[in-house]
Amino acid sequence: MLYYKKIIIYGYTEQQLEAAMRKVSLRRTSALDMESAITDIGTDKLFLGYEGKKGLTFTRLKASPEKLLPKHIIRLKKDTGEAAYEVRLALMPTILFVILSAGWIVNAVLTIADEVPIDGFFSITMFCGIFLSAMFLDVKLTSSRVNKAIKQYGLIFSPVK
Repeated sequence: MLYYKKIIIYGYTEQQLEAAMRKVSLRRTSALDMESAITDIGTDKLFLGYEGKKGLTFTRLKASPEKLLPKHIIRLKKDTGEAAYEVRLALMPTILFVILSAGWIVNAVLTIADEVPIDGFFSITMFCGIFLSAMFLDVKLTSSRVNKAIKQYGLIFSPVK
């Protein structure tokens, strides 16, 4: 899958980030792309986690109102030497993104060629904008949960200078 954003956490080591993420995660034994991350019960856990061959992957636990936001998967690579994680969309939001992008491109070409009215182009542009805004919001929420995990369990670590 395509990881489109890398976020580096300064002041902590790779092991400290991994330990903090493990402490706030529920462990799963299958890949997280098709795993439901909706929970309506109170829990001290913030993520679902899965340990794969290439590294640890996590997805944010969501409440029911957040289920409309696209699901993101974050990955902590093994043995990189830096406290960083990468972000990507899960399988279904990736498929939706590809369909919306293809629809936008086709609609733009047809609008330029004067085959379809311009209001169709505005409609698909609006849907793409809503989806991209939801993606941005979910990345921000996920990043804030990672920061919360580091602050919550990072107190036992001494920051690296």
